[in-house]
Amino acid sequence: MNELADTLLPDREWTKLLTLMSEGRLIPIIGPELLSIPTESGSTALLYDIWGQKLAELKEINVAQTIEETPLLYRVTNDLNSHMSFSDLAFDIHEVICKDNKPILSLNQLAEITDFPIYVTTTIDHLMEEALRVARKNQKSRVIAFTGSGRKEDNDLPSDFKPGQQPTLFHLFGKTNCTGGDRFAATEDDLIEFSWSLIDNEYSPIHLYEFFQNKTLLLLGCNFPDWLDRFFIHALTRKHEISLKYVSEKRMVGLEHFLERKRAAKPIYQSPVAFVAELHRRWLESQGQQPLSETSNSSKHGIVFISYPREDKAIARVIKSQLETAGIDTWMDENDLEPGDEFQRVIRNNIDKASFFLALISRSLAIEVLDSPGRFVLREWKWAEKANESRHINENFLLPLVIDDTQPNASYVDPPFCDLHWKEFKNGSLPEGFIDFLKKGIRRYRSQSSGGTL
Repeated sequence: MNELADTLLPDREWTKLLTLMSEGRLIPIIGPELLSIPTESGSTALLYDIWGQKLAELKEINVAQTIEETPLLYRVTNDLNSHMSFSDLAFDIHEVICKDNKPILSLNQLAEITDFPIYVTTTIDHLMEEALRVARKNQKSRVIAFTGSGRKEDNDLPSDFKPGQQPTLFHLFGKTNCTGGDRFAATEDDLIEFSWSLIDNEYSPIHLYEFFQNKTLLLLGCNFPDWLDRFFIHALTRKHEISLKYVSEKRMVGLEHFLERKRAAKPIYQSPVAFVAELHRRWLESQGQQPLSETSNSSKHGIVFISYPREDKAIARVIKSQLETAGIDTWMDENDLEPGDEFQRVIRNNIDKASFFLALISRSLAIEVLDSPGRFVLREWKWAEKANESRHINENFLLPLVIDDTQPNASYVDPPFCDLHWKEFKNGSLPEGFIDFLKKGIRRYRSQSSGGTL
C-alpha cells in the first residue's frame, strides 16, 4: 500500500474543514515547513536552512553536516549567541532573513483565504505579513508579536477583538527587527524561554487562548524538535476545548502519541505545501472561483501531462503540487465525469504538446467495469502512445510512475507502459533526481521545438 494514501484526507474530511472555515472556526498555525522554495537542482529547500547557511557564511563559521531536528538557522544562532550581544545577533538575523526574499506560494494561498479569523505563525520572519498585504490589496493588517516580556496587553489580542474587521497575524515567537529592541526567538534557548512565557500567567496571551476556544487549530508544517512542538501545543490548548489537526512530512512517534492524548485527529503526513495548495483550491471552488492555473483548458508548450485513474485523484494532486512548487508547468484533467468530444480534443492537444506524459500506475487500473470513471485513463494512454511515435527514442516521453505496490508484470497494465522502466512515488515524495531529470527534458524539448540549440 502507498502510505500517503492512508493519510490523505478523504473528501468528507475536506468538506468538514471547509465548513469550519466558513464558520470562522479554523485557525492556521504556520510552521517552517511552509517556507519552502524550489532550488536550481530541482528539489526544494527550507528557508530556515537557507537562512542558517547564509548567516554561517556571513559570520564565517562552519556548520556540521548532521541530521538534526532543529532548523539550521537555530543551530547557527546557538553557536553565535555565546559571543554576541542580542542586539548584534538580532541585526544579523534580520539582515539575512529580509534580504532578497521572494514571495512564498503557500503563504500567498493562505492569505487569499478570507474565511480565516486570524493567522498564527511560529516563524520569526515578515513573509506572512507581506503575503497578507498583497492578497488584501494593501489593506492594513493587525500584527501582534509576542515578546514574552513587557506589558501583557502588548503580547495579546485586544480584549474586544472581533475577527473580520482587518486581517490579523499573531507571531508566537516574535518577529525579527534590526535593533533587537523587541525580543524574538533568535536562538533555541529563546524558543525555550518563549514557550515558558506562553504558559506564564504574567505574560501568557489569555485573550488569544480564549479566542481559540471551540475552534480547530490547523498546524501546518510545525517541524520544530519534538519537545518544542509538544510544549507550544500544550500552551495553546491547556485550558480550553480546542481541536487539533497536524500536517507535516515529518513523522515523530513521540509527538504522535502526545497528539493522541490531546485527542487530536490522526496526523496528516504529507507535504504541508501540497496540503495548503489543495485547501486553497477547494476553498476557491466553494466560492465559485477557480485557481488561475485551472481557468484555461489549454496549457503551455512543454508541460508535464499527468494521467491518472480517477480513484487516484488525491495523490495526483499531491504530485502536481510538488512539481509546480519546483517550478514545473503541469496539466491534468480535473473532470469527475468522462469528458465530452470537445474537451477530449483539448486533452489530446495537451498530450501532443507535452514534454512528458506522466502515467500514474496503481491497482485502480484493475477495475473491470468498462464504464468506471477510472477507465478513461486508458484512452489517454492510447493517445500518448500515438504521440510518442513522432518523438525521438531518447526523449523518454512516456513516464510510468507507480504509486503503490503494483508490479510491472501486473495483468492490468497495458503495453507499452508495462515494458518501460517505472519510477516510484514512495512516502509522499517523488524519487530523488526526478525533478531535475524533468527540468532538463523540458528545456531540451522547448529548445528543439522552437528551433533553438542547447
